[in-house]
Amino acid sequence: MDNSDKILGEAAYQILARRERISVVQLNQELHRMVDEAETPDRKQAVLAAIDWLNDYRQPSSEDKRGSSPLRRLSESSDSITLSSVENTKK
Repeated sequence: MDNSDKILGEAAYQILARRERISVVQLNQELHRMVDEAETPDRKQAVLAAIDWLNDYRQPSSEDKRGSSPLRRLSESSDSITLSSVENTKK
């Protein structure tokens, strides 16, 4: 897993923690928030690289990259995190 994968996973996790639906738009917004909060130049550069990857990934003219998406590996991973909805916890 390269650094962009980790950054995208971190952004996706933050969106899930707020119980929001993950979309390309949400990921892009979260990544831009992460750039603004980056405390080191290396961190900022890593987040910017993830934004570049996401922008390239979402271009309609680009090839289908879903098979190599870091987000796919997150959902297939045995150590992935699943957050249950609030409705399911109030039984």
